[in-house]
Amino acid sequence: MSPTLVFELDNGSTFTFNFQMDGRLTIIGFQEGRAVTGALNEEQAEELRDAINEYIHKRKG
Repeated sequence: MSPTLVFELDNGSTFTFNFQMDGRLTIIGFQEGRAVTGALNEEQAEELRDAINEYIHKRKG
């Protein structure tokens, strides 16, 4: 089973991050009853990781 993170935003939309066992990261977004999905490549996943780390560092700083 692939690890999954689900976030619900203040506006009611939800985003699911599904970490595939083959290394892909699939993002599924739901808003107003519509779903959008796509997979990030390794470079995009690293960019997302770096952006989140920078945000956390600045927020704590």
